[in-house]
Amino acid sequence: MPDPDEPSPLKGLGERIAARRAEHARQQGQKSSLASTSGLGLGLRIATELVSALAVGVGIGLILDTWLNTAPWLLITFFILGAGAGMTNLIRTAKEADAAQARERAEAAAQSQSARRETDTRADRDG
Repeated sequence: MPDPDEPSPLKGLGERIAARRAEHARQQGQKSSLASTSGLGLGLRIATELVSALAVGVGIGLILDTWLNTAPWLLITFFILGAGAGMTNLIRTAKEADAAQARERAEAAAQSQSARRETDTRADRDG
């Protein structure tokens, strides 16, 4: 017969479940807003890097064409070089973002596994 002074393992279960659900919902809300902001920021960063590389290439080409009187050859050359530099920056930035997202996924999976193990351990201990 159970001891009446001993707390029941099911006594606070409902409260613990509600608290975990609220915490999980709060974390999911933060992640979704962070992901959309992060995506917007990444898109703006890529666009800015591409446009600035093109602008620098065109600027250098115009200045050198004016100075050396070789219009439009240096403009075309530096436009192509600026486009290449912009694409290189775009690819590098996309790879960095992909690596960061992969790290976040791995961390989330590790947290999920540790939470599952913790829940299983509690169930084994309580059951």
